[in-house]
Amino acid sequence: MGQVTLNIPPAQVKWLADYKGKDLTVEFKEYKSNRSLNQNALLWKIISEIDITENGRPSEQGELDIYANLIKMARISTATFTTLPEAYEEVKRRKLFRHTEVLSDGHTVTWRGYYGSSTFDTAEMNLLIETAKDYAAKLNIYLEDI
Repeated sequence: MGQVTLNIPPAQVKWLADYKGKDLTVEFKEYKSNRSLNQNALLWKIISEIDITENGRPSEQGELDIYANLIKMARISTATFTTLPEAYEEVKRRKLFRHTEVLSDGHTVTWRGYYGSSTFDTAEMNLLIETAKDYAAKLNIYLEDI
């Protein structure tokens, strides 16, 4: 049998002591960095500044529209559906997507759902932030001003 050495932060040593003498199962996974809360805060700050510049003041709807446009510009995946109007209203009520957009309306509704940025991997989030920064720069909004 092999041996594994772990570096355990001091705050976790007491918790781990509860397992002393017990058989444990350990699962190894490749480390994947999660994007930080700072990235999310930066994205929404840029979006808010764009909203103020374009619309004179920040608003939830304005920010969601800008968010959707940035996702389109960055070509980050969305989901498109055709459903009965009642099903679309249920999706909105349950907030299954960060933002939705009706593409066509009638007996059925064709709509696009925009995923929340918390579901994006690091590459998607970096792309979205860079797209937001580029768009902001076209409006003369720069990170050092934020």
